[in-house]
Amino acid sequence: MINLLFEDEFFTNVFKFNPKKKTSNQFYNTKLKRMCSYELSLLSDINIINPGDNVDFFVYPIFLNEPYFHIRHFSNPDHDTFGIMSLIDERVATKINQGLGVIYVTMNYEPPNYKELCAICDSLKGDRRFIFNIPYPELTDQNIVCLPGHLEAAQCTSNPSDRPLNFFDDQSIGVSKYKDFVLLNMRSDKHIAASMTIFYLDSLDLLKKGHCSFNSDMVYAFNNAKNERYSKSLFDEFTPYNIKNSSKSIILLDAMKNSFLNVVVEAYYEHLSLDRPFITEKTWRNVYWDKPFILIGQKNSLIKFRSFGYKTFYPYIDETYDITSDEKRLFRALSELERIVKLSDDKKLELLNSLKPVFKHNKDNFNRRLQSLNDLLENARYQ
Repeated sequence: MINLLFEDEFFTNVFKFNPKKKTSNQFYNTKLKRMCSYELSLLSDINIINPGDNVDFFVYPIFLNEPYFHIRHFSNPDHDTFGIMSLIDERVATKINQGLGVIYVTMNYEPPNYKELCAICDSLKGDRRFIFNIPYPELTDQNIVCLPGHLEAAQCTSNPSDRPLNFFDDQSIGVSKYKDFVLLNMRSDKHIAASMTIFYLDSLDLLKKGHCSFNSDMVYAFNNAKNERYSKSLFDEFTPYNIKNSSKSIILLDAMKNSFLNVVVEAYYEHLSLDRPFITEKTWRNVYWDKPFILIGQKNSLIKFRSFGYKTFYPYIDETYDITSDEKRLFRALSELERIVKLSDDKKLELLNSLKPVFKHNKDNFNRRLQSLNDLLENARYQ
């Protein structure tokens, strides 16, 4: 049994979310009836306790949804004012220091400052008070692990209607017609490649081939992405224009059910904003749906995905775009999409059948990773 200790009956430990914000809904777990990192609800035998309960050993979860800021409390964990131990209920902190509990820190929701994370992992390596679950396999060692966190756990498992990050507003529409691809790109202003994906597919007359959602004001989306994020635009000479979009957004479940392939526009593209690939729910959800995907993201994003033990789709899909430069990667990826869209129905079915072993491997890989996390927390007292 894994005793999970929470100080509050509803909120996460230490760093609490604002329940008035819509995005906080994604952290509410219907199984545990509280806010927490999703992977905790998938553990096989858990018991929720509070600081007053007497148990032999407990796990104290801390969810860093903004690790870029939160992680600094771990640089000197025993500092009287700013150290993480000073932010924990004194009764709980005392038991942890006595070896009666362990702090489980998960930081897979947003990217941390990598340099700071390296320093903290090095300083806390072997400190039995902590287990860090981080999104960087190359840093794992002793009490530093890379196992399913909130996004991976929430998107790779079944029961998608109960899954966080699937909420939609009143203007979202359902779709029932089967199309060649799905492209969910409402935040077309998040980076320049997100905007250019829409313009490039429009130039090829391919938007009609997919279930596509994108910013209704593409001029705004393009200019915002170009001017705010990057010191040098990849497309300085391009003149944006507005494209008619029939819907503000599409219900994700419908779109994934009724499409052959997913065009994933990840959260980051150039390394100017983030110097290492970071995988989000946009990629993880394809594991559950057995969905081949083409990834519009940072260089080496597919390599990063495979570093977690998952497989991608080479040689059936040309993935050489993943290792090409920022200037060429977007067009290489979308050219491969164009090739696949032009395949006959029989060839598409043949492609899908060829990828079935990949789909099975990825589901099995997630289950192995989840079991490793379960075993780790269940036996943490003996580590």
